[in-house]
Formats: sequence, C-alpha cells, structure tokens
Amino acid sequence: MKYFAHIYPRLAVTAPPPLTTKSINGEWTLISHKDTEEYLKQRNAGAFNDLIFLHANQLFKCENKKLSQIKIIGTQKVFERRSSKNVTSVESNTWLIRNKLRTEINYIIDGCQFKEIEERYVDHKNMLYILNRIYWKTGNKHDVAECTRVYKRELRCLQKSIMTEIVGSWRQVAKDGFEEFRQNVEMSAPEAWDPDTLLDFSHITIFYEIQMQHLDTDGSVLKFESAVISGEPKYAGTFFYDNSLVTVDQGMRIVRRLKDDKLFVTCRKNEHYFVAIYERC
Repeated sequence: MKYFAHIYPRLAVTAPPPLTTKSINGEWTLISHKDTEEYLKQRNAGAFNDLIFLHANQLFKCENKKLSQIKIIGTQKVFERRSSKNVTSVESNTWLIRNKLRTEINYIIDGCQFKEIEERYVDHKNMLYILNRIYWKTGNKHDVAECTRVYKRELRCLQKSIMTEIVGSWRQVAKDGFEEFRQNVEMSAPEAWDPDTLLDFSHITIFYEIQMQHLDTDGSVLKFESAVISGEPKYAGTFFYDNSLVTVDQGMRIVRRLKDDKLFVTCRKNEHYFVAIYERC
C-alpha cells in the first residue's frame, strides 16, 4: 500500500473558527465524503460498521469537559462514544486543539499496532468536517490511510415519508449485536432475523397492522395520539412515530427507519438492542 502523506493542511484554506459547544452541538447529516473507500478497506471493521460510518447521522452533546458523540438513525442510537476533553487514558484521548476536537484511539490486533485519529471542526459556512486517519505499523513499516466527511445540520422536515417509501421487499446486508441480544432476551421467532429472510411491506399489510392491532394490554383500542414510545410501554401494536414504523410487543420495540435508500431496523428491550440493515430487492 502506498504511504499517504499528511495532507490535512491543504484540506482547509483558512483556519476553522473557534469551536464552541453551540457550534458543534446538535444533529448532523452527511452531504459528501472523500477517500472513504480506501480508508474503510484498511480499517477493516466489517460491513455493518462501514454502513454506519457512511449513513448514520452524527449527534454531538458537548458540555464543559464532557463529550458525547452518538451515531443515530432517526431516533435510534446505533453507536455512542463518551469521553472527557483534555483527560488522557491508555486507550483513548480527546482534547480541543487549534479549534478542532480531536480523539485518538490506540489498539493492537494480531501484533500489529494501530492508531485511529478523528478530528471534527465547524467551518465558516456552518459545515461540520470530520477527518479520520488510521496509522498502523507492521515490523518496521509504517502506513496511513485517511478520509474526510462533510455534514450539514439535519432538517427533518425535508425527509420522505416512511408510509410510502417502506413499501416493497428488503434483503438484509448487515447486522450487529444479534447474538448478544439473543443471549439476554427471549425471542419468539429469532429465525425472522436470518440473513436470507426478506422483509415485505405492502400498503394493506401496514394498514392492517396499524388499524387492527392497535390494542393496549387490556385489549381496548389504543388511540394513535396516545402511542408515545417513552418510558415503559403499556400497550402493544404497530404505529408511525417520528417518521418511523414502530412495533411494540411485550416490552420489545422494533423501530424501522429509512435513510439513504436503506432500511435500518433497531430491536430493543431494556438495555439490550441490535441493529439490522436492509437494501431494497
């Protein structure tokens, strides 16, 4: 592999403005990326992590020295990193330097040393830049790969309605956390999550699920406006919520969300959850 020079200084003509909590806090959606294919190839984190890297929104919560960076699809968290600025540890360090929020992670795989660096800054046009680099050493050889992603603030009002966009057949392309979920949660039909099992949605199926199975735990009809998925569920049924198709049954919540022509399905019960990703057949 060719050695990638440290090209970051020519990615920005001018220095970014001062990074503040107000400037980076909030939700961001990807609009462009560069050199991600080579970076993800060298990172070799698997299909699921590659898809999340390119399709999940970034949600930042930065207060005082505490940083929370969450990758989300709709309202569903698929990854979270919590750290403290300017506090070092053996594996991960995060600090603010030259108006960029920088995190370093060190690890070893099969005797090969790796270092991952992620830098984030907001430019004068209120765009979020995330620069990722991975360094590794094998013997006396040093290599590096890097990529850049550009985000803008999320505008949910522009999203297409899941009511019509979800109709059709979907095949699974990646999944994460399923085996651990099965070990901790009793599932009535785990085979429904097999990679070869297609998901099929039609207007009549969705209508039946929503209109005929909107029942709370005592069997009475549940009004749509009462179907809020916060706190402990006291109902069972399928409904649309925040542009997602949600099913709640016996304390388990299945949330289906469309993004970038992919269907992200999060299954959650208590503190356990897994995520499956589908593409249209």
